[in-house]
Amino acid sequence: MFIDARQLPEETSVETAVCIIGAGAAGITVAREFIGRSFQVVLLESGALDYDEATQTLCDGENAGRPYSLIGSRMRYFGGSTNHWGGQCRPLDEIDFEERDWVPHSGWPFGRSHLDPFYERAHSICQLGAFVYDAAAYEARIDSRAAFIGRRVVTKIFRYTSTLFGQVYRDEIRRSRNITTYLFANVVEIETDESGRTATRVRVACLQGNKFWLSAKLFILATGGIENPRLLLLSNKVHRAGLGNQYDLVGRFFMEHACFKSGILALTQPTVLEALYATNQEPGDHPIPPGQLRGTSAEPRQPGDPRQRGRCPRQEQSATELEDDPQGQGERKTCTECHWPRDRPRGAGQVDAGAKRR
Repeated sequence: MFIDARQLPEETSVETAVCIIGAGAAGITVAREFIGRSFQVVLLESGALDYDEATQTLCDGENAGRPYSLIGSRMRYFGGSTNHWGGQCRPLDEIDFEERDWVPHSGWPFGRSHLDPFYERAHSICQLGAFVYDAAAYEARIDSRAAFIGRRVVTKIFRYTSTLFGQVYRDEIRRSRNITTYLFANVVEIETDESGRTATRVRVACLQGNKFWLSAKLFILATGGIENPRLLLLSNKVHRAGLGNQYDLVGRFFMEHACFKSGILALTQPTVLEALYATNQEPGDHPIPPGQLRGTSAEPRQPGDPRQRGRCPRQEQSATELEDDPQGQGERKTCTECHWPRDRPRGAGQVDAGAKRR
C-alpha cells in the first residue's frame, strides 16, 4: 500500500515493528525480505513514485572537496538512484579488503570471499544472470583476451542490468499486506532514549509543512552514503557529535567510483579486440558482458615500491621539484615528473551534517 504522507494530519503518530528509511535499491531489497511476515513494516520514501523537482532539490548541498554533483548523482524518488543508473556491475577485488600500509585506514575485518554468497543473491535481485566474472569463461563465446606480457594489465568482466527497482518491484511492494510505503516523507531526526543507544522514533516532515512521528522496534537506514551520515549527524540531541559518532568516523570515507584516463592503447588493427572490449553495447536483459583492460594490484605489492611508503616514485623530492596540484585541492602536492600525490587533499571523502539543505 502506498500513502501520500502530505495528507496526514499534523503531529500524527504512526507505530510499526520495522521502519526502513529510504526506498532505493537497498531499502526495496530489504523490504522484499519482509514480505508476508507476521509483523508490519513501514517504508519511508522522500519522493514520489515519479520524479519531483522540488523533492530532488533536497539532494543539493555545498561541496568543499573534489568536484562532485550532489544533486545530479542521486535520484530522490521511489527506486532511488536505480532510476538513472548505467547498470554497470562488478564485485570488489580481493585487494580492496586488504590492509595496505600505504593506504591510511585500509583493511576490512573480512575478505572478499565472505561477500560472495551475498553477491550471488544481489545478482538475482539485479537480474544480472549467473555470478561469473572470469574472462576465460567468455572467450569461446566472444573473442580472445588481449595478450599482454606479464600481469600488469588484465581483462576484467563487467555485467550490465537495466533493472529499475522502482518499476520492477513496485507492484510487489504495493500488494504486500504487511508493508506500507509513505511517499513525500522526509526523515529529519532520529530520536533515542536517554542513553542515545536505542532509537525510539523518527521525526518525518513533508515539504508542504506537515510533520508526523513514527515509532518502531527496529530502524533500518537505507538512504545511501551521503544521506545516512547526514541524518546521523543531525540527530544530535543526546550526543552532540551525532548518533554512532563516538569515534568521529560518521561521514568520513565516502567512496565513489572515480574515473580518470590512465593511458591510451594504440592498436595496429583497431578491430581485433572489438568483440570482447566493445563499449557500445546497450544494456538489455542479459547482454554478453564487455571486457575492460585494468591495471592489476600486483605492482603496488612489490617490496620496496615507494608508493607503499606514501612517497612519490622518485623518492625524496625537494620543495622546488614539487608543484601545487592544478585542481587546487588544499595541501596536496604533485611531483612535477611523475605526478604522484605528495599529500592527501583536505576534506576528501567526508560528509558533513552542515551541508546546505532546503
